[in-house]
Amino acid sequence: MTFSTSPGVVEVQFVSIDPADTECVAKLRDGVDSFIILDQETAVLDGDGNGTVAFTGLEPGGYWADGTCGDDVFELEQLVVPANGGTGSLDLLMELFDGIFGSS
Repeated sequence: MTFSTSPGVVEVQFVSIDPADTECVAKLRDGVDSFIILDQETAVLDGDGNGTVAFTGLEPGGYWADGTCGDDVFELEQLVVPANGGTGSLDLLMELFDGIFGSS
């Protein structure tokens, strides 16, 4: 399972999943409280076990994402949706916090 971000979008890719695991669900979670599920989508896998889910219309900032395929659970991943262009990263999130709260 891989993740990518762009302005307003978190994309979750399921890669080479066992075809027997027909239902893969990606969950987008709150950036502060990862127990809060903001949205979830079911991916349709192709014959090679690949599928993609995109969460769109997102505000810039931090999010958590994870997923399940059958009995397989994928670990939470921290993501940053950038304000304009580029790829989200933890460095961007740290810059945002430094700007709001000052550097430590």
